[in-house]
Amino acid sequence: MGERTVRSALQRFGVFPDVAVQQMFIAPNTTDPDMQSTIAIVGGAQRGLNELGFGLAENGILNPRTAGALDHVLGEGWQFRTWLQIYNDLERAIKLRPALRRATDALGDVTPAQSGLGTAALLGLVTLGYLIFVRRT
Repeated sequence: MGERTVRSALQRFGVFPDVAVQQMFIAPNTTDPDMQSTIAIVGGAQRGLNELGFGLAENGILNPRTAGALDHVLGEGWQFRTWLQIYNDLERAIKLRPALRRATDALGDVTPAQSGLGTAALLGLVTLGYLIFVRRT
């Protein structure tokens, strides 16, 4: 794997590096949302989130849907990390997605209702076994 740079992180998400390199070392909560570089960086983050299946408009506006998607992928407190950390975390999530999909496919198509029924059935069998054992002793 090649050396990771700020430029390569920006290019990975379709952002022209000359516009936004300096902003990548600043946290979102301290950036001006109307600056061209911030709009470009947020647009790149939206492209990354769309690769994860969020279906966001790639308009560079850090709206509630984009913030919610970042919350979902990166957890609370993402707005206090630098944009570079956010981009790197998004890239890691995108790389992990196929492995997670394979693991999910290996489990089969078990719905929450089915797993709940299995748990209830198991609990019922244990309870029945306990009652039979208690009656015999």
